[in-house]
Amino acid sequence: MSFAVHGGAGTVKEDRGQIRYLERAAEIGIELTRKNDPVNAVVEALAYLEETGAFNAGKGSVQDSEGRVSMDAGIMDGKTMRVGAVGAVTCSSPIRAALSVMLNTQHSLIVGSAITGIMKGNGCDTIGAVAATPDGWFAAAASTGGIRGKAPGRVGDSAIAGAGFYAMNGYGAAALTGIGEQNMSLLTAFRAVNMMKEKSSLEALKDSFSYIRTVLGRVNQGGIAIDSRLRIGIYHTEPQMPACAINGERRLCGMSFGGGILL
Repeated sequence: MSFAVHGGAGTVKEDRGQIRYLERAAEIGIELTRKNDPVNAVVEALAYLEETGAFNAGKGSVQDSEGRVSMDAGIMDGKTMRVGAVGAVTCSSPIRAALSVMLNTQHSLIVGSAITGIMKGNGCDTIGAVAATPDGWFAAAASTGGIRGKAPGRVGDSAIAGAGFYAMNGYGAAALTGIGEQNMSLLTAFRAVNMMKEKSSLEALKDSFSYIRTVLGRVNQGGIAIDSRLRIGIYHTEPQMPACAINGERRLCGMSFGGGILL
């Protein structure tokens, strides 16, 4: 089984205990993955990170241009291909809200205050998680406070399946971080997962980000992925992207992964 979680890509970050929190999130995720529950694995790992306030998600979310906070999150089950996502919400756990959309509605994405009628007791640096069971059940999730100073109402790629996250059994799973508009225009997460039928997760991330640079002339990205052979790839174009990964008995955590890692 494989599980990975990231804390967002960007410039050099001050130490707010990110690695310690990511290690705990990875432990939460791998334990649920062992129980053959990758969907709740990615949700509960990110819900824990949302609560810490150490990342641009949940309690740590940045403000928009009017000094308000709104958040996006999404989850995808690679077995059923169901998606749940929320955009521009103010609840304490956006990723749990996204799960509620997936489980309790016929919809894939709900935005704004409409989510309050769907949540069942849950409150409301981009964070992301991917999980895979030994028999190849994949899941991916993302949660974010968005871009600092964004326009009110802006929704980013963490709420868009295929852009900021994607999972499909037989192929793999990916959760990305960076400039969401790049991923929404090119469906980067879908592109990466589609490559993983043949390529490693690391090669898929590198090739997907290279495509962004070719088409748009610049790339500001990072991501974690698990391929069809359950190998975890970690890659970022920005100076840092704290992440933790567990693949069987192998574990790896760090703030920066240079040319990328395949675990």
